[in-house]
Amino acid sequence: MIRYVLGGICAVAVGSLYACATVAGVAVRPAAMAGTWVGEGVQTPVEPDSRWPLRVVLNPAGDGAIAYPTLGCGGPLTRLRSIGNTVVYREVITYGADTCVVGGTVTMVRDGGRLFWYWTGDGTDEPEISATAVLRRVGD
Repeated sequence: MIRYVLGGICAVAVGSLYACATVAGVAVRPAAMAGTWVGEGVQTPVEPDSRWPLRVVLNPAGDGAIAYPTLGCGGPLTRLRSIGNTVVYREVITYGADTCVVGGTVTMVRDGGRLFWYWTGDGTDEPEISATAVLRRVGD
């Protein structure tokens, strides 16, 4: 679940993970987010396998791909819009659809050396599911 608070985007606490970044400030160009980002996703509602690694690769044009290695699924990310330091993507699962929710909206907020990642099941068969992660760029 994503909450808009005082011009920012904050994720609701999930276990010990709480992420928040403001939208105000310098706009982030897609090239500034380019690279490989990794972290641990936390899904709600919580299920036994609610934590898993994820890997996001973004190109300088702003599109990219996502992989959930332990779940065996992933696919392309298509940029929908950018607002300030926030970029919204449509996720399309092209492999491993039997283990992951197909589709969903991914919102990424760049805050310094971190990338706050939010996934919602909007537009899927499971709209009640959401997930959050704090990603770091490989090599930074």
